[in-house]
Amino acid sequence: METRKLATTDLPERPAEPAKGPPDKVFHFLPSATERQPEKRAVPGGRDWAAALDLITEASEAVRLAEDRTIAAEQYNQQLTQFFKDQGKATEAKIAAAEKRAELAELRAAEAEEWLARLHDAIVGGFKGVVAPR
Repeated sequence: METRKLATTDLPERPAEPAKGPPDKVFHFLPSATERQPEKRAVPGGRDWAAALDLITEASEAVRLAEDRTIAAEQYNQQLTQFFKDQGKATEAKIAAAEKRAELAELRAAEAEEWLARLHDAIVGGFKGVVAPR
């Protein structure tokens, strides 16, 4: 019977990380003061609507990337779950087969012991008058 360790190569392949945007698009939401270009026109109320829209766009991109990674992780987990279920079923089948072989071996051993006892009795009974007791 061959025993085999579970190698990591047997596992389903882990999905590649989804493409990430440049780090400043994922983690850096506020541009520094030197990167921001001051508006040439006057904005009513002093609000920078373009910057707010940029922040919303960057945040939605970060959420989308996180969702993509979550979906990939869930799919990988489903693959791993199925893989280990299959491994468990295969292992259970191997154990059942080994138990059956063990039961058959025990029956054969009991039968062999019975025949050895019969053979011993036949030899001792057949040579009873020929061999002197010690």
